[in-house]
Amino acid sequence: MAKTRLTALSASASFPHSAPILLPHFLPALHKSYPNLRLYVREAMPDALIHDLEEGKLDLLLFPLPIQRAEVECVRLFREPLLVVVPKEHPIAKKKKVRREDLRGETVLAIERGHRLHDQVNDLCVEFKANLSLDFEGTSLDTLRQMVSMELGISFLPSLYVQAETDGDESVAVRPINRNAPNRMIGLAWRRKSPRQREYKELASFIRTALEEVPGITTLH
Repeated sequence: MAKTRLTALSASASFPHSAPILLPHFLPALHKSYPNLRLYVREAMPDALIHDLEEGKLDLLLFPLPIQRAEVECVRLFREPLLVVVPKEHPIAKKKKVRREDLRGETVLAIERGHRLHDQVNDLCVEFKANLSLDFEGTSLDTLRQMVSMELGISFLPSLYVQAETDGDESVAVRPINRNAPNRMIGLAWRRKSPRQREYKELASFIRTALEEVPGITTLH
């Protein structure tokens, strides 16, 4: 990667709600390699972020794919599975892997409406014949995990979050789905007419390389 390109880049960027888990995997290396690069980070609801990208208020999105907007270009970075998180005394906790029929009739807790993960979990509930909770929607992944520990339901949480936050949490159990496990794809997006596309593609390449050794995810080239 040519440092002469990225060292001069000052960019604003937005990240998914698991940003505190994802950023430590590549930001320290990015800053070390490109100390003059300035990356200003913000979080907001998905529709607002895409609007701000299109309006030029943001330069980049590190975001769940797909983004189906004509003026937005995307590249894939990685794929991560969604894992089943249940209370420690739940029958699923006694299994090594979860079958689809194990989820039938279960109450599932999801992140609040407006997030891509909410829509994905809703689709999984339809597929698995589970029941999306209408009484509670979490504002963060931490809140969902805590509600699961209080036996209000089960949830589907991203692998990176699970690795970082459930290790040592004896109030919940985490199990993979045994076949065709659901996953989400994260990519980098920018305005199609941006003059900085070359730099953004190099940034995407740097992030992929930094994430290659992270367990539980698959980088996408």
